[in-house]
Amino acid sequence: MLEHFHVAPEDEVRVIPDALNRTVTDVFLKMGMSVGDAELASEVLESADVRGVDTHGVSNMLRRYVDMFNDKLVNPTPELKILRETPSTANVDADEGLGCEVHGYGHREGQERGHGRGDDWEWSTLWHDGLPRNAGAASRYDWLRDHGWR
Repeated sequence: MLEHFHVAPEDEVRVIPDALNRTVTDVFLKMGMSVGDAELASEVLESADVRGVDTHGVSNMLRRYVDMFNDKLVNPTPELKILRETPSTANVDADEGLGCEVHGYGHREGQERGHGRGDDWEWSTLWHDGLPRNAGAASRYDWLRDHGWR
């Protein structure tokens, strides 16, 4: 890991993950996100911290996300639109939404469209106009898919 992202032991603050998740969700709600999107974005950040991925956890990313919302670089309520699709891909207008919510949308759509095919088909998402803003720890979406999307 890049050392400048690593939290020094003397600076570490240990918290209960559920409490952290609630606090971060509240921050995202104050930024104007919907409850479901705020919960997903919080889950992505909190899970990175729990797994020791300091680069994509609360301590490094939450401030950046809040700044991006305050600077109007992120749309807290994007209207995601599928512009074009094939059986395995889609071109989506992300409407400048936070990547945590936008990528969650892509995975949910992929799950719904992949059911009943009898294979490990996954729906890929190609972003178009209004690119999403930072997806956080992207591996979390695969974990959520594999463990039952909530």
